[in-house]
Amino acid sequence: MKRDIKKPKSSIGFLVDENLPPEVSNFIASMGYRVAHIGINKQYLILAPKKSTKDAQLKKWVQFMIFITKDKKLLKPGRFPSKNRGVFVLDCSDSTIMNTIYHLFDIGQYLWKKDFVLTDRRFMIGVDFFNELNLDGTLLKKY
Repeated sequence: MKRDIKKPKSSIGFLVDENLPPEVSNFIASMGYRVAHIGINKQYLILAPKKSTKDAQLKKWVQFMIFITKDKKLLKPGRFPSKNRGVFVLDCSDSTIMNTIYHLFDIGQYLWKKDFVLTDRRFMIGVDFFNELNLDGTLLKKY
């Protein structure tokens, strides 16, 4: 008999992609959130997938955690699981990664408290914009 694992109402934290520096997960942890960083295992972090984990293998992780990356390829159709807790792709072309993260957590204060509203949604964020994208990668809404 197959046992269904019920998806929790809220995410269990943040999953930071390996393409982001350790300062990102350190900052998120310092804000009091649970965080895992792909390829980095520290005592204060949740156990994370290994470095070079295939995108398809992240499926189980992103069903329970909000994913933060700078990999814009994941916004292309079919490149990332459509069932997720929320995906934030950082566009750091006009700023540093950390300035973009500070901006994300500044404007995301409301979102993290009610993170269920992020389920199955994709966002591209920079220091001066916050856009939601459709599954096909086209712009859905500017915030």
